[in-house]
Amino acid sequence: MNLKEGLRRAGIVLGVLGACAGCVLAYADAAPLWRTWGEYKRFQALLGTPTLRRASGADWSAKHSPGADKWCDVDPSVKPPPPGYRIIDPCYETNAGEKGKLHWIEMPPWEQDWSKHPPVPGQVVNTVMRLESFAPDPNGDGIDVIHYDIKGVVTSLELSTGEKIERLQSPPFLRLFVVPLLFPLAGFMLLWGAMKSIALVATGFTASRVI
Repeated sequence: MNLKEGLRRAGIVLGVLGACAGCVLAYADAAPLWRTWGEYKRFQALLGTPTLRRASGADWSAKHSPGADKWCDVDPSVKPPPPGYRIIDPCYETNAGEKGKLHWIEMPPWEQDWSKHPPVPGQVVNTVMRLESFAPDPNGDGIDVIHYDIKGVVTSLELSTGEKIERLQSPPFLRLFVVPLLFPLAGFMLLWGAMKSIALVATGFTASRVI
C-alpha cells in the first residue's frame, strides 16, 4: 500500500469519527429545543380540551374583561371594611354559571388601556380589576387552574397532578431538525478535509521525479 492510499483511508476513518462527534454535539445542542417543542405541543393539545375551549378565546375574554365592578366572595364572619376602604386582593368569585372560581387582581394604572382617553396630570385613576386565573370544577381534562395575562390569553396551566405548564414559543423548524443535521456533516468534512490536505502535501514530497 502506498502513502497516498494510506492517507486516503485514514482521512475516511477520521471523517467518520468527526461525524460521530458531530452527532454528539448535535444532540447536546438540540435536546433542550426538542424538550421545548414537546412542551409546546403538549400545551397546544391541552388548549384543545373542552375545559380550555370553554375558558379561553375571544368570547371568554369579552365576557370577563377588566373592570371596576367585580364582585368578590367574602367570609361572612369578617366585618365589612369601613367606608372608603375595600378588599382588593385576593378577590375570588365563585361563579356557578362558569362552573368554577374566578380570581381577580388589581391592574396597575400603567397596564390599563389608555389609547382612547390618555390620562392628564393630576387625574384620579379608578381601580380596575382583571382576571388573573380561573379554577374550574373537577374535570376529566385534569386542569386545576388556568392563568391569564392582561389581554386574557392563557399563559400557564396547573394540572391536577401538581404540575405547572408554561406557554412556550415553538422553536423554528429549521433550528429543530435541519441545523442538527449539519453537525455530523461538518464534523466529517472538517477532519476528512484536513487529512486530504495533509495527503496532498505529503504526496507532493514523495512523488517520483520524471527525468
